[in-house]
Amino acid sequence: MKIATKAAFALPISLIVTSIAALPSLAGTLTYATKVEFYNNKGTPMDAYRTDTDNALGAPQIDQSNNSNKDFLSLGIKGEAIFSFGTLFAGQVTLWETTWGNYTQQSQYDEQVQVFVGNDLNGSNWLDIGTIKNITDNAFKNPLGATLNINNNNTYKYVKLIDKSPAGSGRDGFDVNAIAVMGVETASVPEPASALSLLALGAFGTGSVLKRKQQKS
Repeated sequence: MKIATKAAFALPISLIVTSIAALPSLAGTLTYATKVEFYNNKGTPMDAYRTDTDNALGAPQIDQSNNSNKDFLSLGIKGEAIFSFGTLFAGQVTLWETTWGNYTQQSQYDEQVQVFVGNDLNGSNWLDIGTIKNITDNAFKNPLGATLNINNNNTYKYVKLIDKSPAGSGRDGFDVNAIAVMGVETASVPEPASALSLLALGAFGTGSVLKRKQQKS
């Protein structure tokens, strides 16, 4: 087979390979929240610093001393927040929680949060990946945080947290110190129309070469 014929055959195949190679890589790196897209503490009474959404951004502030860490965002009883990370993510979500009080006696504050992932801020199609408890899951004490696996290979843009803590006097729900995901690297994928056009061009080139070859024969 002549080189031109080989090249014509190779074009559609190379386009397919290129499209596959352009898919997101799931070999992610730990990425902390960069923005709180939505926050509603459901009217739970609390000090102003607990509603500062910037407190939940970036890496966790780990301070094991008593009454010294105010760098967290309180969700409020049944409150919620939605976070973005400046990248797509996959695989898992990790949370760090801080309870105001004596570090060694935080079992007095039983707080928990339900975790969802999704791609549409205003949609209802959120995937529930589980619940994190500040005590049982060591979210308040473990420097590595508490992690939930997403259990699929899809990529997502947002994490939504909904407080599931029991109500009570002086309670203000789950306190988010930090939240992180496994960010994935993405490359541009050809638009479907463009890809089809290139495939058609390749097929046309293949047909032309074969036709000329038959005429010469």
